[in-house]
This record gives sequence, structure tokens and C-alpha cells, in this order.
Amino acid sequence: MGLRVAREVFADRAVDARGALVPRSVPGAVIHDASIVVERSLRLVVEHRVTAITGEQVELHADTICLHSDTPAR
Repeated sequence: MGLRVAREVFADRAVDARGALVPRSVPGAVIHDASIVVERSLRLVVEHRVTAITGEQVELHADTICLHSDTPAR
């Protein structure tokens, strides 16, 4: 249809082994430590990888990185 698509990842949200977002109701789904968020963001840009909440390495390709501003203490 000629539409351009931008793939987005979430720097402060955990993913499962498939690369899907972990529900916010699961402990650890939202990452609050700013240094971890920065590290994950850099790795996403450079290596196109992120560590899943269960430890697996997941390949993710993104055009944009979202950082939620509705997380408390941000």
C-alpha cells in the first residue's frame, strides 16, 4: 500500500524469549534502573539484541526506541 513502517522497541520494558513485551503485571516487566535502560538502548542500536526476562538473547531490529514517561520516578 506504499505505507512506511517504523519498528519500535521499548528500552524500559522487559521482553520474553519471543521478543514480545512482558505484561506490566509481571514483576520486572518495567525496568526502573536508568543505567540498565541506557545499556539496553545502546545494545539495541549496536547489536540489535536484548536480554529477555528469562535470560535468552533476543534479536530485535528497531527504527525508534520508546522510553515511557509515565513510569513513576522518571
